[in-house]
Amino acid sequence: MFIDETCPSANAAWRHAGHWTYVTAKYRTFRTYVQGLLSTEYGLNLEKGTLIGDKPFIAEYRFQFKGKRKRDVSNYIKPLEDTLKGHLFDDDEQCYKIIATRAYEMPSDGVEIILYY
Repeated sequence: MFIDETCPSANAAWRHAGHWTYVTAKYRTFRTYVQGLLSTEYGLNLEKGTLIGDKPFIAEYRFQFKGKRKRDVSNYIKPLEDTLKGHLFDDDEQCYKIIATRAYEMPSDGVEIILYY
């Protein structure tokens, strides 16, 4: 599966104010976009449950970026998994191995997601 949008990094997905942590508008927009994509492009019906349920899995995330700016790929994993949780899998704790790569100067931003279960 390919998501043709850049997932916000952890630094851009959540903000802290005093003792409160809140979700940013950028991250809310990304989550809404991905939920629509999963439904329309990939035909996932959430009323029937998640794609792989509660099975353990390996996740491979292939991030791609248009520009040359260096990015810490680990900052993109948690917001992406939190977006996919409840849609592709029940909980991100089911993931027992993560493979993450990044590529720069690509034609578009996005992330390819491959789940092995």
